[in-house]
Amino acid sequence: MNDQMILGLVIVSAPKSLLTDEGFENVRVFTAADLEAYFEVKGSLHFDRGEDNLLSGHGKAGFAYWTKLFALTDEEIEETNWDHNEALHVLIKKVRKFVRENGLTVAKWNSFGERFDVVSPWCVQLFTPAAPPMLFNLGVGDMKWLATMEMEFSFWARREQWMELVMGAVEK
Repeated sequence: MNDQMILGLVIVSAPKSLLTDEGFENVRVFTAADLEAYFEVKGSLHFDRGEDNLLSGHGKAGFAYWTKLFALTDEEIEETNWDHNEALHVLIKKVRKFVRENGLTVAKWNSFGERFDVVSPWCVQLFTPAAPPMLFNLGVGDMKWLATMEMEFSFWARREQWMELVMGAVEK
C-alpha cells in the first residue's frame, strides 16, 4: 500500500459562517492566493471559503484548506520494499526538502498566523485508503524535526473519492 500513501503539508483556516458575519466579524480567513503569495509556494490542492468542500464531498466550505502533497515514486516504493515505516520516513524527507528549499520557517509561519486565523499549527498529514487498515511508526528523528518546526502530525484514512482526488493532484 506504499503506492497509496500520500503525505500533505496542510494548512487550514479558522471557520467563518457562510450565513452571517455575526460572531465572525474578526475572523480572518486566508485564500490559497494569499497563502501562496505569502510563502512563495504552489500547493497541490486547495479550496477557499465558499467553494466546494472537498473534504466532505458536499456543500460549501466555511473555511479555507491548502495542501502540498507528496508521494513515493515507483523507484522509492521498490526501495522501501513495501515497509510502511520506511515509506513514511521517505515522505517526511520530501516535506523537509520542500520546507528547506522554500525557506519555510517557524517564524514565517507565526507571522502568517498573525495575519490570518488558523485552526491549528501547520501540520503534516498522512492520507491512506480507509481499507485495508495500515500500521506504521513515526521515527524519533522525524518526530524531532516536526517538533522543531512546531508542526503536528496526523493520520487520516480516507474514503475512495478523496484518495482519487489526492492521487490525481500529487507530485511524485
